[in-house]
Amino acid sequence: PKALGGFAPTDHGFAQFDHVRIPRENMLSKFSQVTDRGEYVQPPHAKLSYGGMLYIRANMVTGAGWLMAKAATVAIRYCTVRRQGNKGPDGLELQTITYPSVYIRLLPILSHAYVFIQLGRSVLTAFNTMSSRLSSGDTSLLAEMHATTSGLKVLVSTLGVHDLEVARRAMGGHGYNAFAGLGRLYADYLPSATYEGDNFVLDQQVVRAALKSYNALISSPDPSQASKHLSPSSAYLRLLMPGQSQ
Repeated sequence: PKALGGFAPTDHGFAQFDHVRIPRENMLSKFSQVTDRGEYVQPPHAKLSYGGMLYIRANMVTGAGWLMAKAATVAIRYCTVRRQGNKGPDGLELQTITYPSVYIRLLPILSHAYVFIQLGRSVLTAFNTMSSRLSSGDTSLLAEMHATTSGLKVLVSTLGVHDLEVARRAMGGHGYNAFAGLGRLYADYLPSATYEGDNFVLDQQVVRAALKSYNALISSPDPSQASKHLSPSSAYLRLLMPGQSQ
């Protein structure tokens, strides 16, 4: 059983083995190898095994967008039907979606959904490009993809958890009912802040990548030329150099 009853269909557990021999041909070693003589051959890059995890993080961007879209759809439809408070010219109470205190909370969730769905598609395209190069031993895009997906995973999971709760609260007491569906979405999505990399740790990964790029920039004999070779995720660092502007 898990917190809040979330992730109920997914079993989590462990397996323990003692004195089990795994044949060499069953080692699932895509990048590293063990020779017939028992010698271990390291992969060309220490983080090549990150590929699978990066794929999940890349998919999380689009997934978060669709989740936000679900929350926005449920809450906006409810608040369009729900009437409460002051009466309008027709003699009926106003739709709650017409109150600024309501739509100012819900419309940003809808905009987040559009942004992350489209952004996720772009990230997956970039990931596929990186994967095709990895298959031939080219690791030049790996560090950039790691930094990008780490930062986006923190952003979408943090914002997704927040947006789900905001959407639920905008529905008032009905949002807490199980039939609203948002409580289940929240419980299932809440662990996204820790799985596939704890957000606190991934924050540090992003900062580490930025500092590495910045140190390389300022230590270059010609920073103005070095700034032209910054990766897309660190291109903004050129603005920190004297005389640089947008």
